[in-house]
Amino acid sequence: MAFGSQSPLHLLARLTVKVRILTLSLFTIVGLLAIGAVFFWSQGELNSAFTRMNDSSTLAEQVAELSEAASALRTIEKQYLSAPSSERYQAFGATLEQASAAVSKLVANGAATDHAARV
Repeated sequence: MAFGSQSPLHLLARLTVKVRILTLSLFTIVGLLAIGAVFFWSQGELNSAFTRMNDSSTLAEQVAELSEAASALRTIEKQYLSAPSSERYQAFGATLEQASAAVSKLVANGAATDHAARV
């Protein structure tokens, strides 16, 4: 009888019980190893996603801080132009330093440069 003409069930029936158990055990081990590999890979991806989310949150806070400083600069400028005074001039300088500090934080933030490179 040729090997190709035998049905898979007939071939399985010819195997000893020990070989069948060993084969099932090997399939189980390979399956568990695959599940474990996918689990550890997904854990790495999840940690990476949380890190990116945290970086994005920090970036959003820094951009909001810069936006607030820019808005304050516009308000002080309008007030100064309507009625110039040394207090408003000093307030503008202090707010400008805050805006410069916010820009420095943005430049130092790696998420900002990574986003700019992707765009």
